[in-house]
Amino acid sequence: MKKLLGEKIKEIRKSRKITQAELAELINVDSKYISRIETSNASPSLEVVHNIAKALNVQEKDLFDTSCMKTKEELDREIIDGLKRLNLKETRAVFSLVNSLSLM
Repeated sequence: MKKLLGEKIKEIRKSRKITQAELAELINVDSKYISRIETSNASPSLEVVHNIAKALNVQEKDLFDTSCMKTKEELDREIIDGLKRLNLKETRAVFSLVNSLSLM
């Protein structure tokens, strides 16, 4: 989990075009600490996770979202499991959505 957290922080930070030094300044820590978090060499406290999320303008839970790191097979399996829980009307709506995506 520590590795995934660090990777996610780095991904979001870079997407916001924020350097490690800038993020560190925003949350009042040393930039080396940000580097250590991103490389899984440090485990941030809940307070630091909260401050990072706030500085990156995301919710704390977004820092733990690993769906973008799952394989296609894992995502396919989760989608199929989710589809099995839908009623007929919901399944038809998903079918229409998938068909519209495949036409793009």
